[in-house]
Amino acid sequence: MIQKTQQSEEVQAQLQQDAKEITHNYWTLLDQHLASEKQLRIKKMKIEAQLSNWLAKFDQDIGEKQSEYEELQRMYDEEFAEIQALQNKFDEQEEEYTELMAERDEYERRIYEEKAYTFLINRSARRIQRYWRAYRERKRARRKARKEKKKEKASATSETPGEGAVPKPTAKGKAKGKGKGKKVILQMTDDPMAKLESKFKGDILEDINSEPVPGHVAVDL
Repeated sequence: MIQKTQQSEEVQAQLQQDAKEITHNYWTLLDQHLASEKQLRIKKMKIEAQLSNWLAKFDQDIGEKQSEYEELQRMYDEEFAEIQALQNKFDEQEEEYTELMAERDEYERRIYEEKAYTFLINRSARRIQRYWRAYRERKRARRKARKEKKKEKASATSETPGEGAVPKPTAKGKAKGKGKGKKVILQMTDDPMAKLESKFKGDILEDINSEPVPGHVAVDL
């Protein structure tokens, strides 16, 4: 019985010693954990404060950017509306401009055609008159030459009255005089206006370009 009591006391003493050690370890770990928790709480507060600052700055920047975006969008809408109005006005004026340019081209074309036609008629008339005068001069000269020749023959006949009749012209003389009294016939196989136009086209355009219509470029061949 006494032995069991001693054993029980020894177990109690051992248990008390273990309880003291466990209590000491508990308080040591508790102090360590509290200190670590304190450090972590401080770090957490710093991170939360930094995050709060970042969120506030983000909200401020986003607010400024949103205001700037809204202002730019408003300016864009206004300018786009102005561009649309200008485009509509430009389309209307472009139609009028196209019509005016077509009328101007038609007017210039008509003026050029009138000038070319007038120049061609005048040029043709001058050439025809010049050819006609040259033809009349040649005809007058031939008539005059024949009259002078007749006068010479008459004077030669009056100077030699005893020789008898005037000798007949030889075949050679007939051949020479053949065709002198014939009229000149102009054969108009082609259109004279077309020939003149093709022949004097360069001169016509050169004379027309010497007096250009305002706003039109001279024609080069």
